[in-house]
Amino acid sequence: MSAQSTTFPTLQPSEFLAACEALANRYDAADHTSDAPSARWKEVGRDTQYLKIARVLPSPPEGEGEAEAEAEEEQEQEIDDPPDEAALQRSAALPNAVVEYSIVLSPTYRVPVLYFSLHNSSRAPRLEAVYEALVPLSMRGGLRSVGVLGGLSRGDHPITGRPAFFVHPCNTAAAMQALVGAEGVPVEEYLVLWLGVVGGCVGLCVPAGVAAGGGGF
Repeated sequence: MSAQSTTFPTLQPSEFLAACEALANRYDAADHTSDAPSARWKEVGRDTQYLKIARVLPSPPEGEGEAEAEAEEEQEQEIDDPPDEAALQRSAALPNAVVEYSIVLSPTYRVPVLYFSLHNSSRAPRLEAVYEALVPLSMRGGLRSVGVLGGLSRGDHPITGRPAFFVHPCNTAAAMQALVGAEGVPVEEYLVLWLGVVGGCVGLCVPAGVAAGGGGF
């Protein structure tokens, strides 16, 4: 068992690096199916390490993608008219898109931040399309109202500089404290619990083999 975080619910940079390495090792050791997320430990520079996790969005049922593409084309032809909710939902399908998540330590909040971007889609997705594609229906209201998870925002990735969406970290520390209490958790378990709080709201769930890897819950 690893040491407890000394500043729980926040993390020191060295603790964050240890937590990322532990999570990446769990992914490597787990028995994944072919469509399960894969994790890679990235080292851009001495102070810019982060963890990258990729997953492929499932394809829609046969025929559904074609109908949605037609709906998008009709919407573009009516660009002068404001899109209604139904049109936004039709444009939300992002079949076969690859979602790249990255976990970065916030220098301000001292908690992990989950950034993500979508690739292989025909265009840069709108925020509403991201909600439709990734956020479970039961969580959309809470995210839109900036609930305990902090809401979705868009900005530049702090390491790559590329545009990305992210789950705002302003309430992460409070959510972690409410989850496990003041006693905290071992550093190696921190990100598994954190993903349970933050990841599920944008389609990143911890595989059972990864969650069980530490045997510490």
